[in-house]
Amino acid sequence: KEKETDEEELDVDYGLKGCLCNAATRDCVVDPNSDAFKVKSNSAFAICAYTDSENVVIKSIRSLSITKGDIGYTVVDDSGDATNALFTSLSNMGSNREVVVTRMLSIFYGDEDIDGTSQVQVAGKALLEFASGRMRQLVSFNEVDVRSLQETEGAGESAFDFDVQLDSAEIDEAGTAAKMSGYAM
Repeated sequence: KEKETDEEELDVDYGLKGCLCNAATRDCVVDPNSDAFKVKSNSAFAICAYTDSENVVIKSIRSLSITKGDIGYTVVDDSGDATNALFTSLSNMGSNREVVVTRMLSIFYGDEDIDGTSQVQVAGKALLEFASGRMRQLVSFNEVDVRSLQETEGAGESAFDFDVQLDSAEIDEAGTAAKMSGYAM
């Protein structure tokens, strides 16, 4: 009997997303009235990267940065390491919901947006792998379809981004302090 294998590459989106989250539960903070929804200057906060797919897990966070306009800093570099281990930590990896805990630097405060609030953008990339290390692929044996397990290298890299709300009271305080010191007009 002949074995036919139809190999076809497909780009599959596993729906990698990111959010501000509770580090202990890894649940996204979604209530805009919650104290945890607005991040204070120099306070620790948690960033979750996650996928709802049961087929993949997050193998590593490949990069993570926080930016506001022209100002930004790298939290996790391209090799997957925290750029400052003193105030950034990463979870162990290997699940479909991983967390990075870092601090919100004060450089993002003191400049409010037009609507009186301010946000920073969090953007990152994660390396995904198949949950079991294997993937089902359809193989044809003389025109009879049979499911077969075949080793694969990984599910690939995926990106995520989202906005984090800064505490507006701290933005006002930082702006007033900068004006009083002569650094802002």
